[in-house]
Order: sequence, then C-alpha cells, then structure tokens
Amino acid sequence: MTSAPDRRPRPWRQKAGNTSDTLGAGTPPEEALLVIGRIVGVHGIRGDVKMDIYSDRPEEIPKLQRVYFNDDPTPHAITKARQNGLRAVLKLEGVDTRDDAEALRGVIVRIRADQLKTRDEDSFYHYQLIGLSVFQEDGTPIGTLAEIIETGEVDVYVVRNENSRDQLFPALKDVVLEINPAANRVVVRPLEYEDA
Repeated sequence: MTSAPDRRPRPWRQKAGNTSDTLGAGTPPEEALLVIGRIVGVHGIRGDVKMDIYSDRPEEIPKLQRVYFNDDPTPHAITKARQNGLRAVLKLEGVDTRDDAEALRGVIVRIRADQLKTRDEDSFYHYQLIGLSVFQEDGTPIGTLAEIIETGEVDVYVVRNENSRDQLFPALKDVVLEINPAANRVVVRPLEYEDA
C-alpha cells in the first residue's frame, strides 16, 4: 500500500524479490490478491506452518480467517493464527500433519484486498496505482505509472513515457499533488534543483 501524498505506513506490501501482484488500477478489491507472506517451515507435528510476514502491520495476521496460496483463487480457512514479530504460525483447515505442512513450504500467502481494514481516503494499494496516467500540473502528459519502489521512508513512483524512459517521483505532498484512480489520473510537480 502506498500513501501519497502523505508519509503513512503501508499496511500490506509486496516484499522485494518475491512474486509480484499482477493487478491493474481498475481491479476491484474482491478480485485483488495481495501478498502478505511466504510459508517458510513447519511448527510442531499437527500441521501448523511458519510464515514470514511481508507487512507493515503484522498484528493484523491473527485476525484473518482465510488466505489464498500463490495465484490460486481457492480460499483456505485459518483455524488459528498467532504472530511474533515478523513471523506467524498458522493452523490451516485440512493441514493436519507435519507432512501436509511441509508440502506448503515456499508457498506465497495472499489475502483479498477487501479483507483489509478500510483505508484512509487518500491511501491506496499499489495495484490501484500501477497503470495510471501521470500528468504535470499544467496538464502535460508525462507517461504511465509503471512501478512503485519502496525505499523504506517514502515510496518512489516510476513513471515511464512512450519512449520507455523513466522518471522518478517521491510520493511526497509537494511532488504528488493528486491521485485519482477513478479518473485514471496522477498529477505531479517535478522537483526543482538549484545549481550549487
């Protein structure tokens, strides 16, 4: 999730280097599967799995009732979940033995966007922004929002023009002036640098 033009935390985000969300700005929340973690091991002998959490709000994990594996839209019920730091232990319905749990090692765990708490009206998930048209304040088209880079402190929007050249814009109030997924529009003010 990105929160331009403010610097707010991103509650559910894709960790770099893992399977990406292949969604566009028009994807409704009930169809959007967002990555929240990866199963990394087994816990005990009753089928519990350990999951690395890819979220800025790991405390939300115990509240989940269902998850999805990789790109499969079939839900898997969670019967019990507990969180400890950036790792969680999940008990999944139908996963009852250590061998069942071991078979899930490496699986990407996802949730539907509509399972998340309501966002602030000026906060958006990355999938809602990728593909939006980007304009300068005067209406001059710059390109398309092609990627969002997470740098820790603030996201950076990668805007690609028709010649495949990229421009970078930090998601700050004075740079990203408007985000309107319904209108397929992002308005930015390029940073001005003074010569030394």
